[in-house]
Amino acid sequence: MSLPSEIARKIYAYVKSIVVKKEEIHEEKMAIEEDEKHLETMKKAVNELRLKINRQKERIHVVSEEIKGIENNISGQLQSLKEIKEEHEKGMVSPKYRYVEQENAATVYERVELESFLKSQKIRIFDSQIFKNPTEIGSGGFSFVYVAYWKNTTAKYAIKKFKETSKEGDIINKILYYERIVYILFILDEKKYSLVLEYADGGTLRDHLRNNIIVWKNQLRFAKEITSAILWLHDDEGIIHGDLHPNNILIHQNTIKLADFGRSSEKGSDCYNTEEVWGVMPYVDPKLTSCTPPFDGLDDDEQIICKILSGGREEPVLDTNVKFIELYQKCWEYEPDERPNISQVNSELNSIDSENNNASTVPYSKESEENFSLSS
Repeated sequence: MSLPSEIARKIYAYVKSIVVKKEEIHEEKMAIEEDEKHLETMKKAVNELRLKINRQKERIHVVSEEIKGIENNISGQLQSLKEIKEEHEKGMVSPKYRYVEQENAATVYERVELESFLKSQKIRIFDSQIFKNPTEIGSGGFSFVYVAYWKNTTAKYAIKKFKETSKEGDIINKILYYERIVYILFILDEKKYSLVLEYADGGTLRDHLRNNIIVWKNQLRFAKEITSAILWLHDDEGIIHGDLHPNNILIHQNTIKLADFGRSSEKGSDCYNTEEVWGVMPYVDPKLTSCTPPFDGLDDDEQIICKILSGGREEPVLDTNVKFIELYQKCWEYEPDERPNISQVNSELNSIDSENNNASTVPYSKESEENFSLSS
């Protein structure tokens, strides 16, 4: 027996309303899920913004502390200058403005004259107490090198303390700021002076070569930056570095910096003394090496020296640019007159760069750096 048509219509309408309601509920659920996703995205954005704000606050705090330190230093310098002026007006110089170093005989420098000279050369003076937490990071025959923080800041500096009087002090007036030279700040201690240098965040070129795969474009860039620095030293400042090797070439913010001028000499001076050769053997001028003291008794150095004298050189590394190899092999010539000068080296590197000469990626290895075959 069939249902009356009126009842059937009501049942159909009821069922249809249920279906519609389900669809509406489903759409609302989807909308809620979408809103929840959007809210989660907003939460992440807010958290990232908070992190950025916190980092900016930390940076502002660090900069504020650095500014305070600089202001305190300036105040101290102004007070020092005021006292110096008063002493000069009285016609005398106070003993506390003298720098005295006792060795075999007393060497006395007028601090007033030194400060005036350094100021004229735009080399700043700081009291050693402005630095904190010094940690030794290296040493050589003439100095110790420390890394230290500017007081109450996170700014790092390298401090070079000399073991004895060094030629670096004798030619300090010739080392001015240049983009390829480590910038020098000058500080005074009670007895001996120290140099405050830029802290090279990339370490030495030697370490960089040992720890990284060197792409050709970086090979060429490093070579051009080193050459540019040497050219500036030779032509503009009249200075010969005298001890250039990868441990004395630093990398700061991915840029080459020359360092350690302890063996530097003024151009034209008698800096090439064949009776006393100093330096790292694989990098010493082949015209100066000989199997005589001061290397007498050091077997490894003797072998290297004799091999250099007999024409032995480092083997070229595979996949290095051919024109680049030809250039540095010219620089290895035994006779100085047969080598290109630094201007010619600079021009040739620029030419190689402009011709867009490529080479494959070159992995560095210790064997390639020290590959001095000892066969005759």
